[in-house]
Amino acid sequence: FMLNSLSTLVNAIQGPRIVYRSSTCADSIIVDIVNKTARVMYKNGSTYEYTNVSRRAIFSLLNDQTVSLGFWIYNVLHDNYQQGRLCYTIN
Repeated sequence: FMLNSLSTLVNAIQGPRIVYRSSTCADSIIVDIVNKTARVMYKNGSTYEYTNVSRRAIFSLLNDQTVSLGFWIYNVLHDNYQQGRLCYTIN
């Protein structure tokens, strides 16, 4: 576990990472642990960027392959932010 966590941390600080997992609400999340951002591509075609996201929460998403995107979005982003900044929408 320790080696896996260290490896995840080293990879995370090298730049933004795209997280893909099956989800009914989101296609993917691009997280940047250094800049503390998360950009969520929702299934409806909208993309929102969240800033000042907890580095611990980002690391947890990267390190725990069992957490779903929807669970993480709801418990981390929606609980801590009123609304992310809309980046674009695909209709």
